[in-house]
Amino acid sequence: MTRIFLQEDQTISKEDRHHLFHVLRMKAGDSLEAVYQGEVFQAFLKENSQVDGELDLKEKIQGEEKSYQIYLLQGLPKGQKWEAILEHGTEVGIDVFAPLQMTRSLRRVDHKWEKLQDRWTKILEKAAKQSKQTRIPKVEKPCSLQEALRTLPSDTLILACYEEEKISKMKDYVHGEEKNIALIIGPEGGLDPEEIQEIKNFGGKTVTLGRNILRTETAPLVAADRIYCLMEEG
Repeated sequence: MTRIFLQEDQTISKEDRHHLFHVLRMKAGDSLEAVYQGEVFQAFLKENSQVDGELDLKEKIQGEEKSYQIYLLQGLPKGQKWEAILEHGTEVGIDVFAPLQMTRSLRRVDHKWEKLQDRWTKILEKAAKQSKQTRIPKVEKPCSLQEALRTLPSDTLILACYEEEKISKMKDYVHGEEKNIALIIGPEGGLDPEEIQEIKNFGGKTVTLGRNILRTETAPLVAADRIYCLMEEG
């Protein structure tokens, strides 16, 4: 069933109205799922929904939110890789995306933030609808590793996925009771040794994702999925 996120005033956004009525060809009386402040409702389109965006909200659909947050702190990759990470990272349950300007980053976005923020937010919203999320993930403004680490909640478990780590695995640190987990992934060139030391100074741990070297756009998806398995399935 089609899912949308309502605006603060509980109405459908102009963009969603266009999609519902002109792309999906929905009409008054058709049902959909409407998410408002993290809660999911069964809703029906009204005669004037296309104009004023109002819906007929009915019963609340029981949806279980996960009890933890996943933060992705990742060296900003070049090209369209970051947008793919936003899309697929949302599907696997990442809640906050923090693009980092790291030592080996090949891409800089110092002067483009407002335009990128709008584009990236739209990617997150679309992916959240498709994957039936109850909240739209957040994307932070590009910053340094140190700045990102300082903004994490004090109880965050920090895990750096590091290709030079051969022993420690996620299961050594994730026990199913964590409230906030931060995954740190390097850009195409990987994490610099000085960055690893900085992470350790903040109490972070290095972990391996296995014997294979993963692409920068693949690593966060594998890491987030492993967090899900450890947190949800034990």
